[in-house]
Amino acid sequence: MTLAQFDLKFKTKDERMRRIRCEKEYFALATEADYDLYKFARLAKLSLRQLERDFNRDLRMSPSVWLNKQRILVAALRIEKGDDLKAIAIDLKFKQLSHFCRLFKRFFQMTASEYLHSRPSPPQYLKR
Repeated sequence: MTLAQFDLKFKTKDERMRRIRCEKEYFALATEADYDLYKFARLAKLSLRQLERDFNRDLRMSPSVWLNKQRILVAALRIEKGDDLKAIAIDLKFKQLSHFCRLFKRFFQMTASEYLHSRPSPPQYLKR
C-alpha cells in the first residue's frame, strides 16, 4: 500500500495519525501478550468486546485479523533471516505448522519457501 492509498482511507490527518499511534501501541502489547487475543485485551485493560470496537473504529479490522497479520509479518522477517519454519511457528504461538503455512500462503499468495527464494539474500549484518 502506498502512502497515497493509506491517506485516502482516512478523512483527516488526525485520523491517520491516531491510527499510526494506535498500531505502534498495539504492536508493543501484542508482542508482550505473545499474540494471544485474551492476554492482549487484558494488557490493554479492555474487555474483548471493547477491544473489538476500538479495532474496528481505529484500524478497520478485527483484533484477531490484526494479530495474525502481525505474526505473519514478523514471520516473514525471520524467514528472510534464515530461521527455521518450525521454530518460527512455535515462537509465534501457532498451534500447528500447517496453520502457520496456510495463513502465510493466504497473506503472501506463496508458500514460505517460495517467499524465501523470491527475496534477495539478507545483508550480512542481519544473519546470525
